[in-house]
Amino acid sequence: MPVLLSYGLGKLSDVRGRKALLLVAFLISFLGLVALYFYHNVILLIVGVLLVALYYSIVRPMTLALVGDVSTKENLEYLTSFFWMIQNVGVVSALILSTFIQTKAVYLVSIATLSLCLLIVFPLLKAGFQQVKLRIALEVG
Repeated sequence: MPVLLSYGLGKLSDVRGRKALLLVAFLISFLGLVALYFYHNVILLIVGVLLVALYYSIVRPMTLALVGDVSTKENLEYLTSFFWMIQNVGVVSALILSTFIQTKAVYLVSIATLSLCLLIVFPLLKAGFQQVKLRIALEVG
């Protein structure tokens, strides 16, 4: 699904704006994780997997563009490497966490983490990418 949809959804983020598509992606991911939490029903399992794959299809092509939206020419390389490092730490942390806790609890932790991320990202989206770019440039610069 990500292979088939990433180009079209990436194009859509360029046309409609990354803010709106990012919020839709958060909602889709939340709904997919809730469906996976109640996976004892086969339909919910399939819906959950499809929604999480759709979320991935939306977010994956948008990630590099988001870094470019909030960075300057001077800090683009630094922020890109930092972003990918944090993303990989998240993946490894999720894999390690899943070895210690049961499947249902992993979904609850994922939902809580997603909610925390939304609480952090929402004020940044509200401020706008230009304001975020200026703030990051002052901090990193």
